[in-house]
Amino acid sequence: MFSLRKMIAMATLLVALLLSQSSTNAFAPVSSVSSQTTRADTKLFFFGGPKDDGSPGDYVCLDCGWVFTKGPKAWADLPDNFSCPPCGSVKRRFKKVPKGSAGKGK
Repeated sequence: MFSLRKMIAMATLLVALLLSQSSTNAFAPVSSVSSQTTRADTKLFFFGGPKDDGSPGDYVCLDCGWVFTKGPKAWADLPDNFSCPPCGSVKRRFKKVPKGSAGKGK
């Protein structure tokens, strides 16, 4: 069985090895460090996401699948604190889908 001192020494050595491997390029000249450019596919919704265009559609709860079928006008009239009747999810957890397509699979 290992003594406490041996375990601490092994842990210290392991941490030192891990740190030395992750910082090998920390002080390398900029020209020798390769850079990778990646494209961000993230959609940024700074102001509450896309606005509803008013076209006919249903609203499906992304958490439980419950469907709000009363249309965009009734959806817009719901208060911001509306929650899904079966599961309690907030209004922003609903996704608009074409009218009548909600129960036909995902």
